Amino acid sequence: MLDALIQHAFGIVEQLRLGVVDTNEAAIRLYQKHGFEIYGTEMRALKTEAGYSNEVLMVRFLELGTPGET
Repeated sequence: MLDALIQHAFGIVEQLRLGVVDTNEAAIRLYQKHGFEIYGTEMRALKTEAGYSNEVLMVRFLELGTPGET
């Protein structure tokens, strides 16, 4: 599904951005595998009854690659 989103985005937008909770290491690795890079962290971005969570901010620049790259 992520591959399909990336393929569809080529030629339409120049970058894809996303945020993921910093404790979700599996998701961060998955996004990195698909060409996303970490560009920052928003501290205390999310608040639940359990407390605050930091959000890792990620980007994939589409103009730097070709649609087949993941």
